[in-house]
Amino acid sequence: MSFHRRLGAGTGPLGGSGMVGQWGASSMVANVQFGTIAMNGVSASATATIAAVDTSRAVLIDLRQSNNWNGGTQPAYTSTTLALTNSTTVTASRNAAGGLSVTAAFCVVEFLPGIVRSVQSGRVSGSGTVAATISAVNTSKSVVLSLGLEGDSGGRDDAFYAYAALTNSTTVTFTRGVSAGSGMYVGYNVVEFF
Repeated sequence: MSFHRRLGAGTGPLGGSGMVGQWGASSMVANVQFGTIAMNGVSASATATIAAVDTSRAVLIDLRQSNNWNGGTQPAYTSTTLALTNSTTVTASRNAAGGLSVTAAFCVVEFLPGIVRSVQSGRVSGSGTVAATISAVNTSKSVVLSLGLEGDSGGRDDAFYAYAALTNSTTVTFTRGVSAGSGMYVGYNVVEFF
């Protein structure tokens, strides 16, 4: 049995625009980094330093957080969003510090060239259903990853938690259990593959 690379008008494995960067490589991943970000009781944001990555093909994954709160729901103090701020920095943010300590965990996966077409990240806010406008992507080759939620102090869970959907090629929508209630901030990644 023999295999041949298919040649075409483009540079991709099937003649499209994009290529598997390392033909014959046993992995599509250049590297994976894990980390945590500790925020003390007076910090609304904090950062972690990672080894440099190419942000055009690096994907940040939210591994959630832990906190020292043993009372009722306090999403302003205990929930975070994450952002890959630049090639060496991951930032965790929350709506307010409130005297509570939070540790946010993350993973950054950097793919080899030719695997990821685009990575679009952001943080949006609002009440009810919240939408983010992105540059057009191919919805059959794209995924949405949540980078966390932040809420207002004392918000109810049904007004705080939301699920994400790639509504169309230019819109990411976050839908809550109820449309009323406190505002929220939502972090997201949209990763489009070749």
